[in-house]
Amino acid sequence: MSASEPDSGALPHALTLPDLSGAVPTSSEARAKRRIAALEDELQTMKQEKGTKQRYEQAMMDNDTAEGTTEQDCLQCSYLTLAQTLPWMHSKLAELDADEAEDMLKKIKRGANVAHGNDTSTLKDLITAWVNQDFQPSSLLRSNNKHLHSFVHDICGMLLCPAE
Repeated sequence: MSASEPDSGALPHALTLPDLSGAVPTSSEARAKRRIAALEDELQTMKQEKGTKQRYEQAMMDNDTAEGTTEQDCLQCSYLTLAQTLPWMHSKLAELDADEAEDMLKKIKRGANVAHGNDTSTLKDLITAWVNQDFQPSSLLRSNNKHLHSFVHDICGMLLCPAE
């Protein structure tokens, strides 16, 4: 006797147990529509994630270019200091065309080079005066004679290399 055949001794009204799985019987068409809706939701999520990723990557690239190199940072700080020192400089540069701006840049660089040269030439005089005054060497240093400077001179050699 199989399970599908009714038992001859069983009652004509058998008790059927409810389906406890929670599954609702649906047609194949309804399942296909739910699957399409789920795929559309997944596609929408992927698009949002892609947009978020692109915005993040763009922000990182902007951040990288905003940081710049050490030289660019130094130039920016120099320009800001110049703009604070000479407030008229920015408006003057805005009025100039490319050739005039290039000429002004050359003049500024020339002035910076002259100032640098003046600073180092006065250092030579100051250092020789300091060594002659404080250490009183037997042969005095002269700022215009470089042959007795550096390791050749006893006092200068001692100051340059104190380990000896």
